[in-house]
Amino acid sequence: MATRAFLGYEQRVTHPANYRYLLGFLSGHAIIDPEKTLLSLRRVLSLLKKISFSGGKVLVVSTQPKLARLTRVIGEQSGHFYLARKWTPGLLSNWELSRRQVRKAIELDVQRALNFKGIEHMARPPDAIVLLDSTSLHGEPAAANIPVIGVVDTDGPARDVDYPIPANANSVRFYHTLANLLVRALKEGEALRATLGEYTSPAEGDLPAAAGHRR
Repeated sequence: MATRAFLGYEQRVTHPANYRYLLGFLSGHAIIDPEKTLLSLRRVLSLLKKISFSGGKVLVVSTQPKLARLTRVIGEQSGHFYLARKWTPGLLSNWELSRRQVRKAIELDVQRALNFKGIEHMARPPDAIVLLDSTSLHGEPAAANIPVIGVVDTDGPARDVDYPIPANANSVRFYHTLANLLVRALKEGEALRATLGEYTSPAEGDLPAAAGHRR
């Protein structure tokens, strides 16, 4: 509650699809149900921990300048990928071409290479995407069977999002809390994988296959 994550937009701009996340309205503003936010977070953190445990990789995305630093910090501290400037259409739907373009940009065009900062070493599509804002991903994750976790405020539908986190997208404190939780979940999954690896070899154990092997 202290993060003000439950404060939504005015009733006149609240999207009907998001009424399911609300307690109601107070003084003309939508009030997000904190319990639904917490339940969504638990579900998301469990998913991320499983992906990290199985050796998968996550891509954190935001194209809003105010979230650029936080996006980078989540990626760097968790050891996963991030994209904090621009979503290039075709990034996932034409992955092999995109991969070649990223390499070329890094080699020849310093300015353009900044658009791909955070995915320079991403050798294959991610196993999940964490979308911190309302950037349109043009349906590419769904076509590639990649689940999308996303922060959803009350003013718009959850486009491209499979695991919505209903919250106030204007709350800086909420985003900092979310960042800490995301990094912790990803690190815990990796730490558990490393710990079990000390006692169980792949030939002997029953560890899940890496998430990337599903495709």
